[in-house]
Amino acid sequence: MIFDKINNLNFYIPKHIFFQIEPIIIQYKNNFLCNVSKEITKYIFYKTLNYNTKNQDVKIEAHEIYIDLQLVLIGEENILLYDINDVNIECPYSKEIDCEYYRKSKLHPVSFVTLNPRYFIILMPGELHQSQICHGNQSENISKIVFKIDEKFFKSK
Repeated sequence: MIFDKINNLNFYIPKHIFFQIEPIIIQYKNNFLCNVSKEITKYIFYKTLNYNTKNQDVKIEAHEIYIDLQLVLIGEENILLYDINDVNIECPYSKEIDCEYYRKSKLHPVSFVTLNPRYFIILMPGELHQSQICHGNQSENISKIVFKIDEKFFKSK
């Protein structure tokens, strides 16, 4: 997992990927459209999301193929991080959606980050995470963009 200020994103993303996603980030910061899902290349796609954060009933997930680059454009949410030893498989891995879902067996996550428009998070395959969690006690409307980057492409060049 990488968590840092949005201004430092170019230090973590390879140039051959950064130059493809930067214009999209700028576009959606200026004019957010929700529920867009688009392929940039066969190795990178993104989706825009709009939802209300929750206190519970959000699935824990992990991926095998794609890296998640998550940016909140409007609002603030917590992303909880779990250890594989603290969860049980709820829904086995599906290659079609590159996701396996879990339920927690311990009460607390290993850690969490608060994601807002000033920060980003990169989650590598195998890192268990739970998004859409309220920051504080109040539900908040979130506008977010999630880039899915094939790990092999990320490491190439």
